[in-house]
Amino acid sequence: FNDEVDDLVKLAVLTLDSRIKQASPVDTGRFRMNWQLTENKDSVSEKAGPFNNSKNAIIPPAKINYQKEKAGNIYSLINPLPYSEAVCFGTNTPPSWKNSFKSKDNRSAGWPLKEVAAVVRIINKAQSKN
Repeated sequence: FNDEVDDLVKLAVLTLDSRIKQASPVDTGRFRMNWQLTENKDSVSEKAGPFNNSKNAIIPPAKINYQKEKAGNIYSLINPLPYSEAVCFGTNTPPSWKNSFKSKDNRSAGWPLKEVAAVVRIINKAQSKN
């Protein structure tokens, strides 16, 4: 049973990491490449590239302080760039944005929450099969 729960945790963590990176807007690739996974930690230092501005690039998980996902731990997906909150949620925007959310690709503020909801549906389906 423990192995099955660990597998669900791994599925949730790695699926969310992949989906958030795929949904991240890409200009230089710096924003997308700075998503980092942590275990029982809620902050990370900025991590530089290498950057890849190809929208089709597959970016592997950046596990900061752990190797294997296990039940009982708290996993966080963090982007330490100073503008990540503005890009994701339209809050804490820079003055040049004039207090409004801006997106080159017509996304709405809060787009990461849609990815979280999609992963919840995936996990619920996986649980119902067991």
